[in-house]
Amino acid sequence: MVKPSQLRRLATSPTDFLRFRASGQLPRLVRPGGPLVELLRQVSPRDRAAIVGVSINPSLGYQGAREFANAAQAYRWLCPQEEMLDSDPWPAESWRDKRFTGPLYLDDVLANAASYPPDLAQHYPRLRRPGPPPLETEADVGEIPPERP
Repeated sequence: MVKPSQLRRLATSPTDFLRFRASGQLPRLVRPGGPLVELLRQVSPRDRAAIVGVSINPSLGYQGAREFANAAQAYRWLCPQEEMLDSDPWPAESWRDKRFTGPLYLDDVLANAASYPPDLAQHYPRLRRPGPPPLETEADVGEIPPERP
């Protein structure tokens, strides 16, 4: 199915129009990707707005360091639209470290944030770093039951 952005490109770009006339090929659509984009895509928009003071840096797979008011603003920089034309540049793609393929977890993003709701990580258990569950402490459990003989 032809998207409006593809038609707009054909109408405004002589090169793409001639390629379409000669081969029938429409301008290609790409979906912005990368480990950080895929991670933030799984977090709800409301929760992205609650993660304040996000810094995108080499530990998250990008060159240099960028500061954003919240994760929603960072996501918009990373992914301006859900589908982009292949020839359209967007700022984040030129800063992305293409060699970075390591998995990212919500814990990594929260470590690069100034503040976030304390219960946010519990809402996304499958986005957290795998490992043993946290140990219960006396404060979590309340009273420790007496030992049985």
